[in-house]
Amino acid sequence: MTKVCEDIGGSAISFPFENCTFGKLGNIALIESGNSSLEVFNSSKKYRGIQLIEEKVKHHFFYEPNDPSFDLTQQWNLFKISAPQAWDIDRGWQGIKIGIVDDGVDVNHPDLTENIHRNINEIANNTIDDDNNGYVDDYLGFDASNNTGNPLPPNSNFYHGTHVAGIAAAKTNNYTGIASIGFLCNIIAVKASNSTTSVSHGPEGVAYAVEAGSKIINLSWGSIDEDFTLKTIIDSARINKGVIFVAAAGNFNDSTLVYPAANYGVISVAATNRDDLKLGTSTYGSWIDLAAPGASILSTLPFNTYGQRSGTSESAPLVAGVCGLLISANQYMTFEEVRTCLRNSVDQLPPSESSYNLRGRLNARAALDCAKALKTNELKKLNKCFIVHQSNQTIEIFCQDILDTEVYLFSAEGKAIKTNFTKTTHSIIIEISELSSGIYFINFPGIKSLKFFKG
Repeated sequence: MTKVCEDIGGSAISFPFENCTFGKLGNIALIESGNSSLEVFNSSKKYRGIQLIEEKVKHHFFYEPNDPSFDLTQQWNLFKISAPQAWDIDRGWQGIKIGIVDDGVDVNHPDLTENIHRNINEIANNTIDDDNNGYVDDYLGFDASNNTGNPLPPNSNFYHGTHVAGIAAAKTNNYTGIASIGFLCNIIAVKASNSTTSVSHGPEGVAYAVEAGSKIINLSWGSIDEDFTLKTIIDSARINKGVIFVAAAGNFNDSTLVYPAANYGVISVAATNRDDLKLGTSTYGSWIDLAAPGASILSTLPFNTYGQRSGTSESAPLVAGVCGLLISANQYMTFEEVRTCLRNSVDQLPPSESSYNLRGRLNARAALDCAKALKTNELKKLNKCFIVHQSNQTIEIFCQDILDTEVYLFSAEGKAIKTNFTKTTHSIIIEISELSSGIYFINFPGIKSLKFFKG
């Protein structure tokens, strides 16, 4: 074995199981080597006595939050999609905002309020558009149906949006209520209707969610009639802002196209039950991207309550929350890459469901594995970023490929600084004329940080 170690480029060898009295575990050797698995394998092929060579597998504890209702009975949907395993990879972050465009969101719910996005440049309830974004008093969200800054549901009958919001991104690990797949992701609350049965101001609500900074927007509603105004907004947001749209496929129990879910650029989601069978009411068909649990889903309801609801309205925000984790794990991902990772990582449904063409059921852990694999390739490009020019007015950073990654500027004390960024394919130009003297950091979240000094 010493000879084997030398031949495969090993630097050390040990026999960690030599004292075990059961089996022939003493023959298992641990060799430290800087070579790749393929190089080790090729170097060891001449030794016929070796039965197996494998890289040392890194095992993980599966994270479980402390929310009282997080158990296999009450939140079966999270276990079904391998949420605890996914959280071992990524739990999102507050900078990932999920727009919930619906019939209102109870932003004061104790299990939602900490994850509600706050527009810090707006002063609440002063009837002034403080940040000049065209929306008055939108500190906690917006009501597109009444043109006010109040996204709250008017009464308990308007429960839909609050239930959807909790599934996507209720505050998790807070000793309160439920857990959500989105964990640390934030919610942009948008009320888009004055009705509990229809959505009257969907396009207006979506437009606000985009302008407010949503990276993912959940649409748990639709129609068999295509809305071309909404389609134009969705296309523009995807192309110009990189927004990921997720929509419910509908509850018609047939293969009828439902919009906006059936539009290109939208991830369409059907619903399954505990047994991975199509939920009885769920729409189906070859146009569906994937299915997700949607039967008796426990989530938040208005006025500090909780309850179970069923339908594709519940399955869509589960996918939207996973999209939040994917973008958190890999800020480079495009819509097509997110969609591909979701579709290619599903768990297969029973053969009895093949005629529904649902593709498979959401697997959050497998989707994150896909996102991380894509990120590895992009990291090689970003690691070649460096400052190429600096003056008192601007600083220019060259990268092999900027892609769609977020960029932030921080002071040495860690305070975020607002300034203007100009992006091209290979460079970023940052205005620094207003900065005082000192050290600053340009941060690509989770990827790379560059330091510079302003004299």
